Amino acid sequence: MIAGIQSRIECSVRILSQASYIYRTTYEGKDAVLKLAWMPTSLLPEGAAYQLLKNKCKDLIPEVYASGVVEQDRFGYRLDFMVIEHCGETIGELARKHYDNQEEFEAIVCSAISQASACIAKAYSAGVIHRDISTGNIAIKNGKTKVIDWGLARLLDNVEIDGISDVEEAWYFRRYIISTTQAMSSLIIGTPLFMSIQTLLGTRSRGLMDDIESMFYVALYALGVFYETIDAYSLLCGFQCNDEETKSVSRLGCLMDKDAYLEQFGILHCQEATTAVLNSMYKFLFYEKDINIAGRLLGDKDRERHVNIDFARGFMDASLLLPDVAPNPPLRAQKIRRVQTQSMTINDRAGDEGCIAKRTRSRTRHVKK
Repeated sequence: MIAGIQSRIECSVRILSQASYIYRTTYEGKDAVLKLAWMPTSLLPEGAAYQLLKNKCKDLIPEVYASGVVEQDRFGYRLDFMVIEHCGETIGELARKHYDNQEEFEAIVCSAISQASACIAKAYSAGVIHRDISTGNIAIKNGKTKVIDWGLARLLDNVEIDGISDVEEAWYFRRYIISTTQAMSSLIIGTPLFMSIQTLLGTRSRGLMDDIESMFYVALYALGVFYETIDAYSLLCGFQCNDEETKSVSRLGCLMDKDAYLEQFGILHCQEATTAVLNSMYKFLFYEKDINIAGRLLGDKDRERHVNIDFARGFMDASLLLPDVAPNPPLRAQKIRRVQTQSMTINDRAGDEGCIAKRTRSRTRHVKK
């Protein structure tokens, strides 16, 4: 049972999208957070995302003590509630604290990179992407990192998701509706300061690499805040506050030189072990066969990046990226013949109308017989 609401936790209110109100509380003697969220009925409920991830990401996301729907549909909006585990301070808050030595904080950052990347990979294998990895959504407590705030999460299209029917029923939504709505909505979703280059450019194929790239920027930003270099180097680093297209170009410029990118992001000095972790992440995201592909991302916002297991080993559990833990085979491939048959009579490809009409009439006569 909730023992009473304490202080309210400040958070942004997304006008015309969703509004969240978060409070500190206790639940059966444990520190907890009460979250009330108004969100469009056409979007994935955050509680549904947690339910889908509770098995694969159990130790890497908050434990949900209680949750449910208060109002199913009020003028197109749903009111959900959740009582979840309080996961400690965010990496952004920790970066502003004073530590006895830099080695201690850098160890926290490296551990956060490893655990958050594992969570992102596991969520992806479960058919979910976060889409808002930021310094405010990486929480750390007693050495354990948890990815919080899945309010902007999205289900991957055309993959099988275990337990989706039960989750749809419990949270009053339909997967095909939210998939269609999100595909039609604004593509720039999340916190621009930490978005991947391709996301800033408006890619329609957002996925695993984009969330991990966001975690890369989270780590760089936290280190920059800790060393108090972000403001001083704001004109140089890849964290300039400007429009999405300009930010993507300036960020690309910072990433082109593998020997100078840390300085461009305001990281002037860090431990050798930390540099090794960041360099592995950098190569994982922006290198293919020893070739820097950062520039190609700018020219092709939908370019598919390949997963390099060797580079991944330098910052996370690379086994989580192996094919046997990737999303299940696409539903589209499994049902391609049935879909083609159903759509045969409405196919309007140039040059095919005549033969398609003949095949349709032939099939109609066959059915009549």
